[in-house]
Order: sequence, then C-alpha cells, then structure tokens
Amino acid sequence: MINQSKKNILINLTAISIILLMIISILMFKNYLKKISEIEKTENASAPYLLPEIDIQKYDQIKKILHE
Repeated sequence: MINQSKKNILINLTAISIILLMIISILMFKNYLKKISEIEKTENASAPYLLPEIDIQKYDQIKKILHE
C-alpha cells in the first residue's frame, strides 16, 4: 500500500513538472515571437537581420528588382 502511494506521488510530481516545463517553453516562445515582430517593425524591412552577410544596399537592390 505504501509503495503504491509513493509511486502515485512520484507520477503526479512528474506530470506537474512536465506541464510546468511546457508552460514555460510556450511563454518563452511567445516572448521570442514578440521580440522578432518588434525588430521587424523597427528595421523597416522584411528581414535583413536574418541575413547579416548580405550588404544592406545589395538587399535593397534585390528588393527593388523583386517588387518590379
């Protein structure tokens, strides 16, 4: 009887910890998406920060060509 209750407590604690980890990861992901949207608004472009190796002038030229 005592072993069964210890197993139940352990299972419940494991389930609670998994749920808490999922909630924390969802909140972190939402915060990440919010920060990316703020960066996109301030950059005034679609996503040049994702391509740091490309020069901004070349990026603007490519953007103009694609929008023509």
